[in-house]
Formats: sequence, structure tokens, C-alpha cells
Amino acid sequence: MNKLIYTNRCRSLWIFALLLCISSCKKNPVAAQTKAVTEVRPAGVALTETLTESIGPDGGSVKSEDGRIEIIIPGGALTEETDIGIQVIKNTAISGIGNSYRFTPHGKIFKKKVTVRFYYKTSEARLCNKEALEIAYQNERGIWTCAGGTVNDTTQKIVSVQTDHFSDWALIASLELTPTAKTVGLGENVTLKALRYVYPPGNNGPDDLAVPLAIPDAICGVPTKLDPGYIVKWTLNGPGKLTANGNEASYTAPSTMPANRRVTVTAELNVQGKQVLLVSTIYIIDEGISISIDYGDWHTYPAVGVKTVSPNRYGIVSQRVTPDIPQIIISWPVISGQNSAGMHEWFSKGEPENYIGFEDSDASINGIYTSVYEKDDELTDSGGYVTAEEFTEGGKKYVRGSFIISQSGLMDVSTGKQREIGFVVGTYKVQRKW
Repeated sequence: MNKLIYTNRCRSLWIFALLLCISSCKKNPVAAQTKAVTEVRPAGVALTETLTESIGPDGGSVKSEDGRIEIIIPGGALTEETDIGIQVIKNTAISGIGNSYRFTPHGKIFKKKVTVRFYYKTSEARLCNKEALEIAYQNERGIWTCAGGTVNDTTQKIVSVQTDHFSDWALIASLELTPTAKTVGLGENVTLKALRYVYPPGNNGPDDLAVPLAIPDAICGVPTKLDPGYIVKWTLNGPGKLTANGNEASYTAPSTMPANRRVTVTAELNVQGKQVLLVSTIYIIDEGISISIDYGDWHTYPAVGVKTVSPNRYGIVSQRVTPDIPQIIISWPVISGQNSAGMHEWFSKGEPENYIGFEDSDASINGIYTSVYEKDDELTDSGGYVTAEEFTEGGKKYVRGSFIISQSGLMDVSTGKQREIGFVVGTYKVQRKW
């Protein structure tokens, strides 16, 4: 994304703001067989136009517009010049991570297997465990299915698989500690569950967590709680109290606001003698929008949640009741038939209604922290996410959540150029106008 696109994005966000008017080594016991419950999922709605490249018998590669997925086609896989397309779409897999991708032409078209490669560095902040990643495709019945043989390079942050057909493809979590990210008020509690999403086909014989990761056609089904036999221990890092009970744990926030608002809860598993850690991040929140930049002090400002029609978006915007309050804007698209709840990664491609945006304009620094950063003279989406949860309290409608921008470009207001890259973390609890 070049400077012109960035400028247009900034302009659209400011227009949007104006429109708003404001380690165990023992082998764990054999777990009981778990019956997978499949679920037909809808096809993902398109978020961008299809990007196509013409690939011939000599082979080649195609990379998505957002740079997060690549198709590598070897020589001899195609018999003639073929338009290979990638379209960014909404991820409908139950444990899907980030967007999914539609490959065209659909169907079995290759004489040799091609490699599908996901780059997940920008998704790291929202992962419960990067070693539990899988690549899945949506079959003709609408069921998400693992291709099998996944190779996960946790150093380069690349997970890949080989296939001979095209359909809709996604990165998913096979195991998770849910919720992976959560906000709670003072004295509130949240229940955490260790879940699995992937099951061996047929469900024949004793269950084994390692099986679905190595064989084809493993089913991505409705989540079930892990057998307690896999759980070694639960650990709390941060203020509050944790009470564990097998594959569940209850966290209770302190009654007064601590200096450290970030809490992590870890479930340690023993899977075939290997230590597996599942982590959930919890933030203790104030009313308003709170933000910390580069691990500095937290600051809280009044804010409101709104919904606009043109563009069709949800938004959280700070209320500048005094000049020293920075203009903070977070926005994400309205998806037909759904409310604002969910976890969204920063995404600046496509039309204005299809991207997630963040800007923090602080007059004291004459700059804007954004959800993009400059890399090799191109602007790239930052890592991280924003979450949203709707609820009612005291008869008032609220939305709350957290956000992380692991590479936030600090853009100079006068030049539009990046001065540095920062780390932004924040929470919000605001009344919503929808």
C-alpha cells in the first residue's frame, strides 16, 4: 500500500470521525474417544476483488494482496496457461484466524501438488498457541476440513501444506484456551475453557490429539472440552484470582484498579509427552477508552460507540471535551446479519467498508499512530487485533473490548512519512448508539 492509499485511508477515517460528530515428560493417559460434531458453515463474503496471475506449465507463484498467503505452483502442475486467482474473504471456520482466501479456478486442476503457504507473523498477537495452527479448506458440503501434512515453521512464522485442488482456504486453531482475549471490569469473573476443534475422520478407536495434525480429511468441528487427562496445571500471571477445575478455570479480577492491567492465564498440556501451552490474555478495564503506547503509563479518555450507514461501519471514538484529549478512532465493517461482536485483525485493503482502521492523533507529538507501518517503502498492515463484545448494564447498552497494534507506524502530520514504529495496546468500555 503506497503513500497515496495511506492518505486516502487517513482521509476516510477522518471523514468517518466527522460523521460521528465527536513441563511434564510423562506420557499422558489415553483419553476417551471424542465424537466430532460437524457443522456446515456459510461461504465467506468477499472483502476484496480477485487478484489473478497467469501461470503456465513452467510454474510460478501468486501472493495475496495483503501478503499473508502464497500459492507456489511447480513446473508440470499445469498443462496450459491458467489464470490463478486469490480473493480475500471473511473467515467462516469456527476457530478461524484472520481472513480466509478463495482460490480460483475451484476444483482439482493440477497434475502435481501445489504448496499453500500462510505467513502468520501479523496474527501472532491473537494466537493462543502458534504450534496448534492448521490449514483447512471448505469442502463442497460447506464443512471445513484439514488437508493434512501441515508443516509449521515457528521461526519464520510460516505454515504450509500441499494440495491438488482449489477452494476456500483458511488458517485455523486446532486447540485453544477460550476466550483467547477478554476484558473484565473490577471484581468481575470469566470462565476459561481448554477446547479442541479438530478430530480424526471416522472417530474410530481411542482419541489422540496428535492424529488430526498428521493425516488428511481431519474434521474441523464444533468445539469440545479437552479431556482433563491432558491438563497438567493452570497458571495465573498478573493480579486477581484463579480457580482451576480440570479443563476449566475461573478468573476473578481484583476489586481495585492495579497498575498492571494485563493478565495472562496459561493451561499447560501434556500431549504425547510434549509440553503444550495454551494462553489467554485478559485486560482489566475502565469506562471510556484506555491506551498505553510503547509499554508506558495507561491513560483513559471519554469515548462513545457509534454505527454509521455511509460508510457502513461500527466505531469507537474518543470525545474531545478538552483540547488535550487525543482523537482516537477505531472502526470495523458492519457484516450483514451480525452484530459488532468478534475479533478482527487490522486490514486496510479493499473498499472503505471492508477494512479495519485505527488512528490516534496526539497534538503533543504532531503525529498519528496508525494500524499500518512502512516496510521496504510500502505500507503494510500492523499485527494485532481489535475485539468487541456487546452487553447491557443498568439498562444501558455498552460495547467493550481490547486492541493491540504490534507494529504501529507513527506518521508525521506535516509530511505523511513514518517517523518510527511503536507498540499500542488499549481497552474500551463505552455506551453504544446502536
